[in-house]
Amino acid sequence: MTPQDTGLPFNPFATNAVGDPRREAHLPDVRAVNEKVSSHLVNLLHQIGRTPVMAALVLGEAGFGKTHLIRRLISEQDRNFVFAYVHPMKDHHRMYSTLLATVTKALTGPVSGYPEAAGVTHFHLMAAQIIKTAFEDYVKGRRPGQAVTRLLAEAAGNPLILLKLPDVTGQWAGLLDETEEFITRRQLLDNRISHLTLRSILYLVDKPKSTAGRMWLSGEIPDDNHCRILGLTIRDGDLTAEAQEARAGEILKTISRLLAWYRPLILCFDQLENLDTDKLVKGFGLLINDLVNQTENILPVGFVRPDTWNNVFTAWLDRAPLERLKSNVYVLQGCNLDQALDIVRRRLDWAFQGARPAGADDFYPLERQALEEAIGHRSLSPREVITIANRLMISARPVIQTPTFQPADPLEVLRSSFQAEKDQLLAAGLTDPLPKEPVVAGLKLYFSLQDAGAIYLVEEPTDLGPVDLRIKFIVPGHPGDQYADFLVETAVNWRPIQASFKMLTNRLREGITDHAFSIRDARHPIPPKPGTMSKTVEALKVYKNLGGHTVYLDPEALAELMALVYTADKIGSQDLTSSVGPAGQREPLDQGVLTRFVKEDFRGRFLVELENYLWPENHVPDEEPDTVGVKNVLTLPACGT
Repeated sequence: MTPQDTGLPFNPFATNAVGDPRREAHLPDVRAVNEKVSSHLVNLLHQIGRTPVMAALVLGEAGFGKTHLIRRLISEQDRNFVFAYVHPMKDHHRMYSTLLATVTKALTGPVSGYPEAAGVTHFHLMAAQIIKTAFEDYVKGRRPGQAVTRLLAEAAGNPLILLKLPDVTGQWAGLLDETEEFITRRQLLDNRISHLTLRSILYLVDKPKSTAGRMWLSGEIPDDNHCRILGLTIRDGDLTAEAQEARAGEILKTISRLLAWYRPLILCFDQLENLDTDKLVKGFGLLINDLVNQTENILPVGFVRPDTWNNVFTAWLDRAPLERLKSNVYVLQGCNLDQALDIVRRRLDWAFQGARPAGADDFYPLERQALEEAIGHRSLSPREVITIANRLMISARPVIQTPTFQPADPLEVLRSSFQAEKDQLLAAGLTDPLPKEPVVAGLKLYFSLQDAGAIYLVEEPTDLGPVDLRIKFIVPGHPGDQYADFLVETAVNWRPIQASFKMLTNRLREGITDHAFSIRDARHPIPPKPGTMSKTVEALKVYKNLGGHTVYLDPEALAELMALVYTADKIGSQDLTSSVGPAGQREPLDQGVLTRFVKEDFRGRFLVELENYLWPENHVPDEEPDTVGVKNVLTLPACGT
């Protein structure tokens, strides 16, 4: 039986991979599955402010509905809260910076109920609500005119109306000043970072200043022009990695305080199985402890398999974060028969989209009796239910055994998941600043999974730098080891960029490394415009003259590195499976399949260019270095599969 034989446009049960829950909100939600867990989490959010010291932990075996639960929270977020999805973190030095980027992305995202073209974000709604409250406070004890009274009455139902004031009044700047003073009087701000963060949020709704506000909220130091808009003076101490991490933490804490005028925020730390070192686990624990103790209106929730929690996290986490997470623990349960049948029914409804053949029952083209017999009166995970339905869908007859069974190729399953991740990332536009973590993690994965024999050895950089990735490699026929340093540069201000070039230059000059690569977003070249950043351009020339390389990633190359990391995370959390038996049995893909994929498939021109330079005998003798090498290549093509 094929879907086409039944009128189905596709098989709604044919899946080997769990997708990104943020992009799968369209999938049907079976409310009865883990309903108690989702309602408890939402209730915890309502307790924020009354019981501020809170965190939660969701334990569930692979396939038991963690992603299903997260999708449900996403679909409900605009009613009561803001949702932020946190991919597994890869760098214990940059956890606050990574988290701030995630939170800022969530708050600058569109809000349901408003047309996306209108550009209304959570930050807009938050700013409007804060301005409205400050405006109401300002007119207390005064005698506002009819226009002001009417405006406040309209703003009570729609605070966004206040954001139109810059177009109709010359007193907008004064209103923002009054708003900042109002917040300050409430003792919520206590340092220059807090004031800058509030000002940046207010500037997001002030078109001439919105870019400056957005740049500050990203955690990076804005360029000189936007620093002037923000009234920000750069100090030498602001350029260090430690300062950036501290800055990100303070910005996030300020945002959490200001959420009191908007909605609470739920942070879903998914796929925690991929925190695979003691430093990552302990760093996550410190982050959770800080979120619980030092932020407001934020509920951190961890999602992990019970075996990983019991064997890894309880052994490596410090007592304080361990107790925080254990304060609210929820264990996902399997489906009973009624819930299992509801999963099948809703998936079929979703696929038919109202075009079910006349006279067909809710389970057509499957037979309800066959489903009930296959499911039985046992507790099954949602994944097992979907697997059973898929087996019945593709069988000529609804029987358990079939002599023509062919097991799925695990490598093909992984290829398909990687391509889906890449396509989704490109479709989303990749409009955010270059994310350091997945780029570094993607490069690290690629080099660490190459052939054995000490050809490449990925070395951990010393604490807090100075480079993001360092590899040692052996070139056959050449004596001794060679080293290559990689720095992913995300700054827009010339000072940290110049400092990075000087640091890499010194490492080349002093013989600390043999090769240096500065990797950057192709949308932000150096210099950004001809005639700008003169001192930085001079530092870049010195760096290149000593053999340094600049690599600019285009969106497709970036999407491939990110897709590689996200696909690897699915293997770590057992969210990628392949069919291995005629009865519909599935097994998770293992790390060996990932190694095969990286060796056999993940070799596009971007990484080949790097390897060709590192391995001189791979060069084509008659071609110029800027054709095959990376020394003078401004934008390398993407890594094809």
